[in-house]
Amino acid sequence: MDPHSYENAGKRFRFRLQQIAGYQSTVVLCIALLVIAGWLLRIAFFKSPLAGHAAMNPMSAFTLLAAAIAFLLLQSFTPTEKLPNLIGRTLAFLVIGVGACAILHDLGLLRWRIDELLFIAEMREHRLAGEPTSMAINSAICFVFIGLALLFFHDAPGPRLATAQYLALLVSMVAFFSIIGYLYKVEKFYGVFAYIPMAFHSAICFLLLSLSLLFATSGAGFMQPFTSGYLGSQVSRMLVAAALTVPVALGWLRLLGQWYELFSVEFGVAILVSMIILFMLLLIWYTVKLINERDQQKTMAAVALQKSEELTRYNATLLQNISDAIISTDSHFRVVSWNRIAEEMYGYTKEEVIGKTMAELVKPDYGKLNREDIVAAYLKNGFWRGQAIHHNKNGDPFYVLSSSSLIRKDGGNSGTVAVITDITERVLMEQRMQQFNEELEIQVQERTQEIADANEQLRNLSAHIDNLTEQERKRISREIHDELGQQLTGLKMDIAWLSKRSAGQEEPIKQKFTGLLALTDEMVKTVRRISTDLRPAVLDDLGLLPALEWYSHDFKKRFDIPVHVQVPDITLDLPMEKVTGIFRAYQEFLTNVARHANATQVTATVELQPNELILRMADDGKGFDPEKIRRKKTLGLVGMQERISNLGGNCELDSAPGEGTRVKMTVPL
Repeated sequence: MDPHSYENAGKRFRFRLQQIAGYQSTVVLCIALLVIAGWLLRIAFFKSPLAGHAAMNPMSAFTLLAAAIAFLLLQSFTPTEKLPNLIGRTLAFLVIGVGACAILHDLGLLRWRIDELLFIAEMREHRLAGEPTSMAINSAICFVFIGLALLFFHDAPGPRLATAQYLALLVSMVAFFSIIGYLYKVEKFYGVFAYIPMAFHSAICFLLLSLSLLFATSGAGFMQPFTSGYLGSQVSRMLVAAALTVPVALGWLRLLGQWYELFSVEFGVAILVSMIILFMLLLIWYTVKLINERDQQKTMAAVALQKSEELTRYNATLLQNISDAIISTDSHFRVVSWNRIAEEMYGYTKEEVIGKTMAELVKPDYGKLNREDIVAAYLKNGFWRGQAIHHNKNGDPFYVLSSSSLIRKDGGNSGTVAVITDITERVLMEQRMQQFNEELEIQVQERTQEIADANEQLRNLSAHIDNLTEQERKRISREIHDELGQQLTGLKMDIAWLSKRSAGQEEPIKQKFTGLLALTDEMVKTVRRISTDLRPAVLDDLGLLPALEWYSHDFKKRFDIPVHVQVPDITLDLPMEKVTGIFRAYQEFLTNVARHANATQVTATVELQPNELILRMADDGKGFDPEKIRRKKTLGLVGMQERISNLGGNCELDSAPGEGTRVKMTVPL
């Protein structure tokens, strides 16, 4: 067992003694109350449990009651609690006063008897019957000693506390011999004079009170060696208990046999001596056994200590040869140990750093973190891990990674241990990598901006080409419609005129003219269709919404696919480039429906918001996987999205195999 274990064992034993002291004083209190009840109710057994022997004086009972209450108050409350201590000390002075008055009367210095103040009539009856009822002088002396001990036992270890212990010891000896006197029928042991004996239960109460005082002060004075956790204290307690009880018990048994004439005096003495010898042999055997067990424990502890020292040396070797600096400090962060790597890392020898703080040695720099905050969090959490800049003996900075933990002991902080790794090369490499990444990021941003500018230029060029294309379509459409249309109309009129003039001609000639007129009509229709495909006149004449309705009806005629279009009944005034872009995107969607969707119907809805126009289109065709189409970069979808993007809008596509296709176009107004 280590010293702390012995110390804890001693503390536990002393705590039990203090508890027993409280119980003993409570027993004294109960005995005193029973004696007082015996005097009140005239119960002889309560006054004197041994028939024919002295009864306890009622004043003695009250004084014992006061002493027991005083002890309980002084033991249960600290000296800072004034009222309980005042009451306890007042009762202690009362106990001293009663004992002193009784002693002064017995010495003839005081005529007034304090022990005859209570139950005067009852005490007179006892005196007439020849029964002693006065307070014995040894009881009075015990009261004085008990009262003084009560005044002193609560003090700090010192002369006053030692006085309290010695007074309690004297009282216990008087009470113990009185009890022996009653057991052995030796009246001189319990009465200083034959006519003033101490009552049997008075002796028991004095013994219990004196032991309570000794138990309550077991951690100091001459009681301390008997109450520690060491083997000597354990043996001493056993020997004292045996020395006080076994001889008394054996002697009483011997006398008991003689009183009842069970054996002769010589045989009784022989039996007593034999029993004492046997007891001493048993006591010696048990003591030797305890000493041998302690020697075995010491041997085992020595072996364990040797192994621990070997392990310590092995760990010390590890600490000296590990690749990191291992540093331990006390609770004030002063260096206690410093391994070889720490010497190489910082340039200080172990002798130079012992007793100095880490802060003054390495001058740590935690960057943006505050050292006081780190220390506070460290003490709270019990560990800290982080990066810092330390300085060596020459003042050169270097980067370290520190992992530090508190060493907990008995619920407090007894020190710290830190593992410190030099990470300068890694940090410098990370800094170079970070610089490289920043430069690369700048280059990427520059190239990205160049690509974005190029894309913007391409988008502008595409929009410009679309505008030129639309203008060219418009011009060609107008020329076809106006020039070629007029010429075909004139040709048709000429053919009609010739047909009328050839009324008397043969039938084949008439049929030829009829065929020419029909062909001319078809040519006119074809010219109109080509002109409309190039640039619908309704787009320029009526605007976007009527153009969408017109194209939807024309799509149904051409492909036999119904298109349900809903547009608001308003006149929408938009720039021509937006009108053309939205119309062409709608035209592209319907063209894709006709070519790929296998749809049976199409729906289109135009919604006007305060700042944007929303065109929703959907078909019930076979659908497709949008991701595959994006990878193929189908020109129809790309063109539709590019047109809306050039207008500053957004085109959202949603489709799935077997679920049709849905397109939402949003264009700012």
